Amino acid sequence: MFGLEIRFPRIFWSGKERRRAERERVFEALYVDYRCDSPPLSGSGEGKDVSAVGIRFACEQKLPKDAALRLRLRFTPGSVKKDSVEIRARVVDCYKKIGHGRYRVACDFQELDLVSQYTIKSFVEWLKARRAKNLFFRWRMKGEEE
Repeated sequence: MFGLEIRFPRIFWSGKERRRAERERVFEALYVDYRCDSPPLSGSGEGKDVSAVGIRFACEQKLPKDAALRLRLRFTPGSVKKDSVEIRARVVDCYKKIGHGRYRVACDFQELDLVSQYTIKSFVEWLKARRAKNLFFRWRMKGEEE
């Protein structure tokens, strides 16, 4: 009788994938310290997902879009050779999920040096290996129960 059709405006999703690299969800500790010069803001947050070209993290403050940040990524001990890297990034998006008290900030890395690039890629590969190992272990445990 009545049909309901929902159409999302193009501003929400154009249908094109914008990511330039595969991202990996962070289940281990990845802490982010950030500093913005204009406007003067600083704080810390937790990584939610990371790729070779960017990161999404949760923090308490709303950061302006296109703001230039200085990030210090502190990795899970034992995951990569360096404990942390300091890099520059640009805020691509900042939003607050309904029901969550923290903002989600998406950033693109800017001007990565080779050491930082290698360290971040190594951390992403470590996350993939951990996830695959956990999935295999769960599958083995489930198979042994039967």
